[in-house]
Amino acid sequence: MKTLTKNCIVCGKKFAKPSVESTKNWEKRHRFCSVDCVNEWKRGKRFSPKTEFKKGQKAINPIKKGERKGIKTEFKKGQTPWNKGKKMSPERYEKLKKAGFFKPKFGKKSGNWKGGITENKDYWVVAKAKRRTLRLKNGGTHTVKEWNDLKEKHNYICANPFCKKKEPEIRLVQDHIVSLKRGGSNDIKNIQPFCKSCNSKKHTKSLCEFLAAYKQILI
Repeated sequence: MKTLTKNCIVCGKKFAKPSVESTKNWEKRHRFCSVDCVNEWKRGKRFSPKTEFKKGQKAINPIKKGERKGIKTEFKKGQTPWNKGKKMSPERYEKLKKAGFFKPKFGKKSGNWKGGITENKDYWVVAKAKRRTLRLKNGGTHTVKEWNDLKEKHNYICANPFCKKKEPEIRLVQDHIVSLKRGGSNDIKNIQPFCKSCNSKKHTKSLCEFLAAYKQILI
């Protein structure tokens, strides 16, 4: 069977049809011998003499500060919006309400209602850690109950032995013993309750590194 060949439109080199490609598709679409030739052709298309912007060249229609593109849409200084001070009629409000507008963003009637669980601050602490774990693909998970049990185990005191501040004087947040950026998991075994200040100071350090640095600060 005869092998079909073509000349590249950039370098002129002959290239053969791959066995996987159908003849019809190959004849219609393929015009380049390599990816380098494709990029070279694109470069020439993008920066053609007509569209190239020369150094020191001024724009034909420069847009001044505070102006819009068109004459109709241009905002003039001191111009009053047409709806300023006007109230919506009750009939129009009811019509839009039936159409699905003005839905509450919060509360029981909103589409994001989760039975009031989002009103608990600990829910957001757990959710934040979950989002970060999914983004970094570290694995591991825990519930709000497990987090509350851990705080109770530590008697609602910051796990830093040099801090020992207690809730409600401070707010406890989750600190990963092996940080998520260093590959630590989001399991409850890898979490300890820290106050916000200690958590931000620890950053991605290990517990030993952090305690050594904290000792020097106190001295």
